[in-house]
Amino acid sequence: MVNKLGPKTGGRVKEGQRVVAVPWPTAGGEGMYQQYVAVPEKDLVVVPSNVDDDMAAQFLINPVTAYGFLEVMQVPKGEYLLQQAANSVLGKELISMAQKQGTKTINLVRQHEVVHELKQLGAEEVIVTTDEDVTARVMQITDGKGAWASINPIGGKASRHLPPCTRQGGKVHVFSLFKEEVVVPMFALQADPDSRLLADTVAGEPAQ
Repeated sequence: MVNKLGPKTGGRVKEGQRVVAVPWPTAGGEGMYQQYVAVPEKDLVVVPSNVDDDMAAQFLINPVTAYGFLEVMQVPKGEYLLQQAANSVLGKELISMAQKQGTKTINLVRQHEVVHELKQLGAEEVIVTTDEDVTARVMQITDGKGAWASINPIGGKASRHLPPCTRQGGKVHVFSLFKEEVVVPMFALQADPDSRLLADTVAGEPAQ
């Protein structure tokens, strides 16, 4: 919400109006968790009255990230995208957007309770990792080809599922180290050194 307008603002927004800000550099200490922050007026987007605060707070984070992933990965229509933590907000956004563009999703979760919700959103396949052999199930779903690309928002030992489940020449995108370091089965890399690579970076540094 706009608390106070500066002297050189151009009237695009008003005091008391709800807004979201296009992401701005945080290196100077202007972090996301401050109670107040000075933002250029041009970076503000007015929140429509039919959008609640919870939705608006993540509007320029998860939806934009999900859209960006789909743009980068370019999964062809009818092929599968594999993702972990599929019941997260980002995971749900990916399911919905992927369905709209004709991309199928295989979604890994740890709880049975979320399976129905993800199916309702458009998930083709939901695998409860505590119940099934993930690699065997993914290969069954994809007729032995593996997923076109995979997404790992967790890091840690959970990473081990994805390389063996990803097609030859595919990529595993790691965009967070929520837990410990990324763990990759060596045989997956040795079998095809040009595929199944951890492609993305975390905080500007390559994932290890």
